[in-house]
Amino acid sequence: EFGSHTHSHSVLTKIDATACQQELIRAKEIISQKLGSCSHFCYPYGSYNDSVIEIVKKHYDTAVIIKHGYNTEKSNQYKLKRIPITNRNTNWSFVLDLFCNFSLFHHWLIKAYSQLRKYKKE
Repeated sequence: EFGSHTHSHSVLTKIDATACQQELIRAKEIISQKLGSCSHFCYPYGSYNDSVIEIVKKHYDTAVIIKHGYNTEKSNQYKLKRIPITNRNTNWSFVLDLFCNFSLFHHWLIKAYSQLRKYKKE
């Protein structure tokens, strides 16, 4: 699924409610026209407040923040944490991010795995 990130990538906490609503509506319209629907949102720059959340609720089913982590059934559906995937992820680190909550141990484990692979090649 594809989610929205506003039309012009404005910092929603720095614009008025009318402009915020227009950003959300325009972005959702474009995505919906091209893909059929759009019900998920991501706050640009991770910037949100209670007023922004109330506007987002009118147009989207969920929204994600930039905080790394996992969600439960008790998580606020407009403040969902996520697991970032970057160009530094390996297949193994991606699997660990999805299924494990390692934090600092996770990074140590990836480094150990990389060293083990180098050792086996020698």
